Amino acid sequence: NTLTPVQAPSVDLILNKDDTVDPLAVGDDTVYTMTVSNIGPSAAENVVVTDTMPPNRISYRSHVVPFDGTCGVVPVVDSLGGTLTCTFPVIPAGQSRVITITGRGVAKGTGTNSATVVSDETGLGFETNTGNNAASENTSVRTRADVQVASKVATPGTVNLRDPFTFLVTVRNNAGPGRAEADDVVVSDTLPSGMQLTGAPTM
Repeated sequence: NTLTPVQAPSVDLILNKDDTVDPLAVGDDTVYTMTVSNIGPSAAENVVVTDTMPPNRISYRSHVVPFDGTCGVVPVVDSLGGTLTCTFPVIPAGQSRVITITGRGVAKGTGTNSATVVSDETGLGFETNTGNNAASENTSVRTRADVQVASKVATPGTVNLRDPFTFLVTVRNNAGPGRAEADDVVVSDTLPSGMQLTGAPTM
């Protein structure tokens, strides 16, 4: 009889995450792309990816998983803070799997999407580096606005040389479907040639 030594498995799962749209307008969608890679040298078995949507700001819309993956826990459409759990029976060494999740901006601020990955080998102590098993992505959500320089009027309209006058610049945030407040508005005004600023602008 010949004894063949069997080596213990060794895997290293890496999780990366990115978003396609950032900053994101309220009412628009972004897609989170999660890439799970096994750099081996052994195959990883019963790989479980758990993704947690932000508790606010961004709601769950849908997901896409590769052919060999199944998602047993799926958030309710338009819910906040839901969990998506997907499992792959085997990810061979040197291969990757990509899961995409579509989220929709619902409120202004920053939403954080977090995810983790583990396998049977992770729980048994056969993963060489667990420090790269988690990833998160911050997405800024902003309100949609339509700002406009509504008018610029000189008062009086006619002056003599070196007489003072005033420009009144009116800036407006136009209302409309899906629009809200405008943040950090900057108004720039350039004086025509031959004119001199005689006082500090006021608002």
